[in-house]
Amino acid sequence: MVGPAGAEVEMESWVDLGARGHPKPLRITVAEALAGGVEAQWVEILGFVRETVSDRDWWRVMMTSPTGDFVGLLNLPVDFMAKSGSLVRVRGGCETVRGPGSAIEAVQLRVPFLHNFGVEAEAPVDLFALPLRSVASLERLSVLNEMIRVRIQATVVHAGEHRRMVAQQDEAEIELFTRENQAVELGSRIEAVGILGREGPLVVLRDALFRSEKTLVEPTPVRLDPDADLDTRWNMRLGETDGRLISRVRSSDQVRLTLQRGEKIFAAILSGDSVARRNREAPEVGSKLSVTGVLRVNYDHLRRARGFKLQMRRVTDVKIMRAPSWITGHGAMRVVGALATLVVLGGVGLLASRRQVRRQTAQIRDQLGRQGALEAELERDKRARVIGALAGGIAHDFNNLLTGVVGNLSLLEANSQVMALAGDSVSEASAASAKARQLTAQLVTLSRGGAPVKRTIALLPWLEGIVKEVVPDGWQVLASMPVNPIELEVDPAQLGSAVQTLVGHFAEHPRATGVVELKVAGSWVGGGGRC
Repeated sequence: MVGPAGAEVEMESWVDLGARGHPKPLRITVAEALAGGVEAQWVEILGFVRETVSDRDWWRVMMTSPTGDFVGLLNLPVDFMAKSGSLVRVRGGCETVRGPGSAIEAVQLRVPFLHNFGVEAEAPVDLFALPLRSVASLERLSVLNEMIRVRIQATVVHAGEHRRMVAQQDEAEIELFTRENQAVELGSRIEAVGILGREGPLVVLRDALFRSEKTLVEPTPVRLDPDADLDTRWNMRLGETDGRLISRVRSSDQVRLTLQRGEKIFAAILSGDSVARRNREAPEVGSKLSVTGVLRVNYDHLRRARGFKLQMRRVTDVKIMRAPSWITGHGAMRVVGALATLVVLGGVGLLASRRQVRRQTAQIRDQLGRQGALEAELERDKRARVIGALAGGIAHDFNNLLTGVVGNLSLLEANSQVMALAGDSVSEASAASAKARQLTAQLVTLSRGGAPVKRTIALLPWLEGIVKEVVPDGWQVLASMPVNPIELEVDPAQLGSAVQTLVGHFAEHPRATGVVELKVAGSWVGGGGRC
């Protein structure tokens, strides 16, 4: 058998213990199976039958659920056919199919007996006779996590690759996954029936069937302002914005334009066969563009909006509002070429003019070089600010988690009975929490651009505490107290890390004596009255 990590086990012997009934199945969804952890367990999944395929004595029943597709494998020597569209409850041994890097790509259930297929609801005679629902109502309906089909009417605003399309009804949008090869024009009003499900935070229709009403009326794009706060309600909405083109990446079937407006940078992507036919018409870097497409919001691991991209639909979704300035690298080289041609035509008598042209060319190149260096420095500064903001967010979230941990540890330390039973464990957890707070402080320092986060400390007691944390058990730490205690304004996280690293290397030295002696003395430096 194949285990979760893809290892193979060869059976050498077995013992028949008699007939036993199957245990109570674990009811799961396809999304839970794709997450791992249920490999080789007896499970139960609900799904709608798409088709049944015969492979010698094996029957493969293809099914779709709200969170993804799965396959039921049934070993029967007789003909078997599950009615397409029926809702069935399948019980079997869970098996995952892994791809490169051991990532789970598909889920299948090995079904031992025919009675492990239970029909919950027969397929409707006419799918398009189901009640008509509004797109806006599907968000609330999907929260119930029911296995239902729904029928909607909406206008197609994007027909992308992988048989996906985005449709809009009034102020609500939905993405449809279909297996039909039927072409659909942008702006077509369609009637669609599909399985209600979710794809991350979005409501989708899986295994959708649709028919077009041939009414070509495209909705008006909303005006997007990247400088304002991102409104996540516009996710999957047809939108329009503008910006300056700062980079362009082309391939045989895709053009990716990176634009900047104010402080915000976003991408506009165009895919499809039309890109290959008109690849040479991509705008030049530096142009001011107006772009139209379906807005796709980018989320972080906490499902917070962190930016967006536009999925354009056709070449005409890109409009050049203003061409780039001729003062670019290509423009400068054209000027240099023209001047060089004039010098050659001028002959020997124009040597002085040639020297002047060379000086001007050097000035232009020097200016372009400085401009490139400044742009590179600006880009590095922007990246540093982004990394700093990310570090600050992580530190804030991590510090909130630590507050709960430290508070509960304090309650445990105040309980004498708990400390009598697990005092060492609680103390070690408190020490680890303190080190985690130091890590949070370092992240805060990074978020502020590396500037120290200072506070006033009594130097010798503080040094004695951090040294005792890193020296081996049984070592002595001797501190010589000065006549006048010294207090300094320092960053404890940075200074503590440096001291602990130094003492740790000393403790690992083969000639270490087991004694660390700390001496602190102060002197006035710089003539400014600072210690």
